[in-house]
Amino acid sequence: MKPRPPGGTARETVGGLPQEDKSTRLHRWLLAGLILIAFGLYVSTLDVQSIWRDEGLTIVRSQQSLPMTLANRNIVQGVLSPDLHPPLYFLLLHGWRLLAGSSEFALRFPSAVAMVLALAMFASVGSRIWGAESGYWAIALAALSPYHFWYAQEARMYACVLLETLVLLGALWQLLYRASGSSAHRGTGWHRHIALGVAAAVLIYTHYGGAFVVGFAVIAYIAARTERRAWIPIIILISAGLAAIPLYPYIRELITAPGFLFFSRPAPGTLLRQAVDTFSLGSADPMPSAGWRRVPFLLLIIAGALTLDVAPRTRRWRAGLVGVGGFLITIALYSLASWLQANYSNPRHLIIVSPYWFLLMGHGLATLRRRSWPSAALVGLAALVSGGLALCQTVADPPMVRDDVRGLADHIEERARPGDAVLWHNAVMMTTYEYYALDLPYTALPRYGNRDQAAALQELAAWTQPHRRIWFVSHPTPDSFDERVVPEWMKTHMVQLDSVNFPASWATLWLRLYQPPQMPASLPADVPSLELREGSYQVRGVGTEPEAVAGAGTWLTVFWSRDGEPAEQPPSACVRLIDSSATLWSEGCTALRVPPSLEPPYGTLMEQQLWLPLPIGFAPVPYTMELVLGKQVQPAGTLDVQRPELPQSLPIVARFDGGLELARLEWAAEEFRAGMWAVGHLLWRAGPPTHGNLTATVRLVDWLGRTVAEQAAPLGPSDYPPQQWQGGELVRDRIAIEVPFHTEGSYRVQVSVRRADGASAERQRWSSVGKVRVADWPLVRELPDDVEHRLDNISIDSSIRLLGYRVKREGDIVTVDLYWQTEREPTADYHVFVHLGRPGEAPLAQASGAPANWTRPLESWRPGEIIVDSHAIQLPPDLATEGLYLTAGMYDPKQPDRRAPLAVGGVAVPDGALVLRPLPE
Repeated sequence: MKPRPPGGTARETVGGLPQEDKSTRLHRWLLAGLILIAFGLYVSTLDVQSIWRDEGLTIVRSQQSLPMTLANRNIVQGVLSPDLHPPLYFLLLHGWRLLAGSSEFALRFPSAVAMVLALAMFASVGSRIWGAESGYWAIALAALSPYHFWYAQEARMYACVLLETLVLLGALWQLLYRASGSSAHRGTGWHRHIALGVAAAVLIYTHYGGAFVVGFAVIAYIAARTERRAWIPIIILISAGLAAIPLYPYIRELITAPGFLFFSRPAPGTLLRQAVDTFSLGSADPMPSAGWRRVPFLLLIIAGALTLDVAPRTRRWRAGLVGVGGFLITIALYSLASWLQANYSNPRHLIIVSPYWFLLMGHGLATLRRRSWPSAALVGLAALVSGGLALCQTVADPPMVRDDVRGLADHIEERARPGDAVLWHNAVMMTTYEYYALDLPYTALPRYGNRDQAAALQELAAWTQPHRRIWFVSHPTPDSFDERVVPEWMKTHMVQLDSVNFPASWATLWLRLYQPPQMPASLPADVPSLELREGSYQVRGVGTEPEAVAGAGTWLTVFWSRDGEPAEQPPSACVRLIDSSATLWSEGCTALRVPPSLEPPYGTLMEQQLWLPLPIGFAPVPYTMELVLGKQVQPAGTLDVQRPELPQSLPIVARFDGGLELARLEWAAEEFRAGMWAVGHLLWRAGPPTHGNLTATVRLVDWLGRTVAEQAAPLGPSDYPPQQWQGGELVRDRIAIEVPFHTEGSYRVQVSVRRADGASAERQRWSSVGKVRVADWPLVRELPDDVEHRLDNISIDSSIRLLGYRVKREGDIVTVDLYWQTEREPTADYHVFVHLGRPGEAPLAQASGAPANWTRPLESWRPGEIIVDSHAIQLPPDLATEGLYLTAGMYDPKQPDRRAPLAVGGVAVPDGALVLRPLPE
C-alpha cells in the first residue's frame, strides 16, 4: 500500500508535489485569479502616499556609482554615513531606474512584483511541505495581510526579502524531503545544494537579517541529514558564507557602533507578540493592542503546529521543524544577535519570520477543514474577515501613513514667492525632500554630523540673511544636537507667518514660515490708509498682490505700528472676503508680532504678510475685504479674483441635465455636532451656458432613506449665478445644513438640482455624493471637581436643577459658569439670565440667551446630563462694585418678563431669581 501523501488525498506525489487532477487545476486557476487581484490592489494605489524618509535614502543609494553602492554608504550634505543594509537591492533598483525612470510608481513597482511572486511562493512552499490545500489557504491569508500590502508599496528591500526567504525555504525543503525519502530518491543532488547556497547568499546580500534564516537552514539540514554525506550541504553553506565575506567590514561596523537611535534589544516574548499582531492585523508599526482579534489566527497556528498531517511519518517531524521550528529558531537567533548589538526598531525587521506564520496558518486551516468542517468554517471565516477588514482599513484609512513630504512640498509650492528659501532641521529628512524639491534654495542646519552649536548659529544667520522668507521644517529634529537651538533663534529673530503640520510615520512634520522684520519708511501710495486700533496696536493699511488667481490663495501685506508697550498676547489682524450678500468666503489672520531681538521705536511702521486662501473653484468676481482687529471691523478695499488659466481635471461624483456636473463635496470638518451646522462646499463643473435660475437641494439621509436635514438654496454664489459660468469651469458653492439634535450617526449626502419653476434639471431625482458623520454631545453626568459652589434642592419648573456654579473675574469681564441638570425632557424652551446688581433693583449689567452660548437649547438636554452653561458679563466703566450681587434664573424667550418658577428646598422664590454671591473684587 502506498503511503498517504501530503494533503491527505490518495494522489501520488512527484518531487514533494501532488500530481494534478481537474480539482487541482481549478484551484490553480483560482489562485492565479487571487494573485492578479492582489497585484491590481498593490499597483492601483502605488503612488498615493508620499516618498518617506527610508525611501528617500533608497533613492540616494540607487543613484550612486557602483563603488559607492558597494561601500554601503549614504551621502548626506556631502558627508558619508554608514547604511544599515547590504547593496544588492540598491544595485537592482539602480538598473531598474535606468529602464523605468524615477517616478513614485516606478520606484515602488519592483516591490509590488516581488510581493506578488512571494504570494505564489506561499502556495508552492505550502504545497510541497503539507499539500496543495495548505498552500492554497496560506496564499489566501497572506494576500489579506495589511503587513504585506504595506511593504508591497514601499521602495525598500522588504518585499524582496520575503520572496527570497520563501525561495530559500523551498530549496531547503527539497533537501529535507530527499533526506526523508527512500534510497531510490537519495543522491547528492548537487544542483539542489547549489540552489540553497545561492538563495542564502542572495538573501544575506539583500538584508542582514537573512543570516538568521540561513542559520536556521543550517541547523535544520544538519538535524535532518543522517547519512554519511552530511558534509556536502555544510560545504555548500560554508561556501555561501564565504561569498558574504565582502560584507564583513560593514557588519563589524554595525556591531561595534555605539548604537543607532530608536533601536532596542527586545525580549523574545516581545518579538513574538509584535510579530503575531502585526503580520495579520497591522501594517508597519506595532499594534497597540490586538485583543480578541488575534484569537482566530492563534487558533490556526496551534492547529497547524499540532496536526502536521504529513506522510510518511518520517517526514512529519521535518515539516514541524520547518514550520514551528523555523518560526521559533529564527526569532531566537534574532534575539541572541540583539545582545551583541541593538538591532530592532519595529516589525519590518521580522519579515523574515512571516513566511512561517502564514504557512502554519494555511496548514492549520486545511487540517481543520479535513477534520471538522464547522470548526474550520468558524475559525477560518473569523480570520479571513478580521484580516480583510484590517486590509480595508490600511487601504482606505490607514492608521499609519508615510511621511507626507510631498504634501509639504506642495504646500510650499502653492504659497512660495520670489526670495523664499527652505530650511530643514534634520539633514536626513532633507534627502527625501530633494526628490520633490522646488526651484528654491534649500539646506539643512545644523549640517549633518555637526554638533557645534555656535558654528551652526553663525551659519544660520549668514544663510537666512539674503532671503525674503524662510520655510522652516522644525521637526523632525536632528540627532545628537540640542533641538531647541535653531528654533529658538528663528523665533527670536523672525516673525512667524504660517504654521502647518503634516503626518509622518514616526514623527509629525512641522512646517513654519518666518519673515525677517520689515520696516518700510512709509505706507505705499497704492495702499488705502486705515485707522483700526486695539490697545497700543494700530493697523495702517492692507496691500494686495497684482493678481489674485483662484486655485490656491494670495498674500496680503498688513502695515501696522505700535505706540505703547507690547501686549502679552498680541492681537491678530484678520482679513475677510465677503460678497454683495455679506456671505463670508475666505478669511486669513496673522498675529502682530515683533521679534524679541528687535525693539523698534514707538510708531515705527511694520510690514507683515498674511495668507488669504482662494481655493479651487473660487468665483472670479470682486469681493469686499474687511479688516478685523479685536472687535473693530473696517472695510479695507476690494479684491478681484481671476479665473485660473486652465481648468483642473477632477473626477466627477454626479451628473445632471444640461451638462452640469458635481466634482466633489468638501466638508469643513471630519464630523459635526448634533444641533449645529454642517458646513462645507460643493465644487461644480459647468456645462454649456444655462438659462433661468437653478436651485440646489442638499439633504442628509439615514440608512432607511429618511431625510434628517435639508438645505435648499439658489445654485452658485449670489454674485456669480450659473448663467455666467463658462463651460468646463469649476465653481465653489457654499452649503450649511442645520443638523437636528439626537441624530448621531453616519448619513448619506444627496443632491438634487431643480429649475426655479420646479422642474427637475437632472436625470435622477437625487444623486448620492458622499457621507457625513454627526456626533452627539458628550454625556456628562458628574460635576467637575473644581466647581467651588455646589447647590442642593434648587429646582426650576420642577424638572430642572441647578447643581452648582463658578465665578471668575478678569479685569472688567466676569464669567459665570452654571451647571444644570434635568430629570426628564423639559417641557418649555427656557433661556438663562445672569444679572449683576443690588437685590430688588434693576440690573446694572447682565448676560442672557440660550444655554451654552446657544449651542444647547433645552430641547437637546438628556435626562441626567449635566449642561455647562457659561455667561460673560462686561462691567460698565467706573462701576462701584461694593454691595453688588449676581443672580441667575430662566425665562420664557417669547415672554421675556415671564420667569420660570424657581424653588429652593421646595419653597418658591417670588421673583424667580436665585442670589448667587457678591461680585468678586
